[in-house]
Amino acid sequence: MKKSKNNWIVFGRGTITPHIADVIMRTLSYAKVEGFKSPRALYINNEGNLWWSWKRRDLKLLGDKLKIDLASPKLVEKNFKMFDDYLALAFNNFEKTIKLDLKKFSSEELIDCYDEIFKETCSAQVVLAANIDAFDIFLEDFLREKIVGELEGKVPDDKIEEVYKALTQTTYRTYINEQELAVMRLAVKKNFSDESIAKIYNKFWWTNLGWENMRPHSLAYFKSLVKQKAKTKNLSKKLKDLESIVIKNRQKHNEYIKKFKLSKDTQHWLDVFDNYVRYHDLRKEMQCKCIYSFHLLLLEVSRRTKFKVDDLEWLWHHEIKGVILGKKVDTRKVKQRKKWVGAMASFNKLDLFDGLEARRVKLRELPEQEVKTSEFKGSGATKGLVRGRAKVCMGIMDALKKMKKNDILVTNMTTPDYVPVMKIAKAIITTEGGLTCHAAIIAREFKIPCVVGTKVAMQVLKDNDMVEVNAGEGIVKVIK
Repeated sequence: MKKSKNNWIVFGRGTITPHIADVIMRTLSYAKVEGFKSPRALYINNEGNLWWSWKRRDLKLLGDKLKIDLASPKLVEKNFKMFDDYLALAFNNFEKTIKLDLKKFSSEELIDCYDEIFKETCSAQVVLAANIDAFDIFLEDFLREKIVGELEGKVPDDKIEEVYKALTQTTYRTYINEQELAVMRLAVKKNFSDESIAKIYNKFWWTNLGWENMRPHSLAYFKSLVKQKAKTKNLSKKLKDLESIVIKNRQKHNEYIKKFKLSKDTQHWLDVFDNYVRYHDLRKEMQCKCIYSFHLLLLEVSRRTKFKVDDLEWLWHHEIKGVILGKKVDTRKVKQRKKWVGAMASFNKLDLFDGLEARRVKLRELPEQEVKTSEFKGSGATKGLVRGRAKVCMGIMDALKKMKKNDILVTNMTTPDYVPVMKIAKAIITTEGGLTCHAAIIAREFKIPCVVGTKVAMQVLKDNDMVEVNAGEGIVKVIK
């Protein structure tokens, strides 16, 4: 994440096609949620690079509103009930969609599916996308100032960071932790049935999905995973250690609150912070299942029209509806979009850009800024001092090609499908995120040195740079 000269907060990704980007851009333009105004957003994709941006002023206003909306337990309960209601609607829609036999649908019924998924997921999409990003960017600093302010004079200066990290460790189990536990608990029994493995599959099949990747885990994957885990030495001890992570976090959390006599207000915000970690996970699951629902529709459109999925992915949903009704795919436009495509969402308006026009919008709104330094800082999510070769990855597909065991993963942010490469990384560096982000949470669970929110890592570092990562201090140095 970085601030552009034109006041956009910019997130980088690998390729995200218009068919996947459509739902979030349209929800930001047209979804109506009482008491909520969507921030303006910009999407630009150039071959393997994606720039996703929020208008800084809009997101800052939302962050300021969250300080008011989350200021008391009663208000928090009201806001989180809204989150839960919208998420339930989105998840219920997915459960219906995945059971449909789309081959039996008429063209009109297939179009209705596009509309129904949008209708039943748009509130969850717009509210959680904007709220969680506003919280990460603006309220984490607010919480840090509140905690550090209370600790000053009570804790030696060189220990404040350690106490702060302990207080902000999550006290609930993430989906990655839950999946790992489910696999280990089954593996430790040695005798396990296909039915018991199917239960794990039914709960966690989606955890390989991401904005760039529509390949879910298979049942065979979990069978192999359980069998492989059953061969692990000291599995019972490792299972016990994993089960104790959240318990230890909660114990340390409560110990420090009591020891340093933290105010009720600070305790309230720590609870809010912890809940937002949980909603991070729920947002990921909701978004992954939503875009997978649309992907299933796209596969059916490809099957019955004979157009390649690789071409259909570069069409917006309203264009796909035209294809369903017999319209030809404009291959010239698809070719343009594979190079440059974009969209800008604002209140009741969605502007779309193709080819050179998208490139001009990118150059105007998000001009490149050169950064020259051999040392930079972020938030240290874990402890550890390591050295290794950097692998700069724009997205998961890039990471899967480049990452080898003990390389240092450098990326903008991580998503569920990054977990396999995160597990083999010697350290993780991201440009985006705070202590509630996916990379920070997973790094803590697997005890991987991790520095998040550096803003400049992707601009400074190059593939195979030798770097030193001081996760405890949040410092990254280029050695050579």
